[in-house]
Amino acid sequence: MKGTEGSLQSRRRALQLHRRAFLALAGAVPALGTLLPATARTAGEQAVAGGWFYPQAGPGNGTGYMVANVGAQGFYDAFTGAGSINSLGYPISRRYDHNGFIRQAFQRAVLQWDPNSDAISFANLIDEVGDSGGSVGGVPMAEWLLSVWQIPATADWLSDVGRPWEEVVDANLALLDQNAAIAARFYAISNWLDLYGLPTAYADFGPVRTLRAQRAVFQHWTDAGP
Repeated sequence: MKGTEGSLQSRRRALQLHRRAFLALAGAVPALGTLLPATARTAGEQAVAGGWFYPQAGPGNGTGYMVANVGAQGFYDAFTGAGSINSLGYPISRRYDHNGFIRQAFQRAVLQWDPNSDAISFANLIDEVGDSGGSVGGVPMAEWLLSVWQIPATADWLSDVGRPWEEVVDANLALLDQNAAIAARFYAISNWLDLYGLPTAYADFGPVRTLRAQRAVFQHWTDAGP
């Protein structure tokens, strides 16, 4: 029973981190904009072995999280290679195990190290949160994403099964044809596939148009609002 309880606690902790990263991401993109400007070094930031320590998103009292290369896990190299805090935001967790992957959560993404390929990639955060089967305050996750954040459910992509990868990419990217402003923002960085994944749904809610991708959400607000 102890092992089962530990496994359940681990899964709950991982889901909490996914939700926290998602909420930070969702709060960061209420309107279409540019990447955050480079941030001046904050008191408490410091070099650590193989990386850097950031207190900004920690629980306080000078505590925070480090991003570092540890053994084969080159998290700091991946973090800086992806644009560091300007692209991913600050770290909001330590490294943790999730179904055999070693992960670290940031304000706008989750990096994961695959021991089989010995490589670090971006987790499909939005897919995982949306498909988790969980709930928020008793509201099913898909309904919560739609009603609170105006994020639609992913479209039906069963037709992609068996298709060449190039055709799958073209079909998903076609969603961007519905909103030139989001498309321009989406393609503003060269590593858009790594950071955002493929688009999976688009919806026009009137004052806000939303593009859902595997790892990020873009919202184009056409009316002023909170």
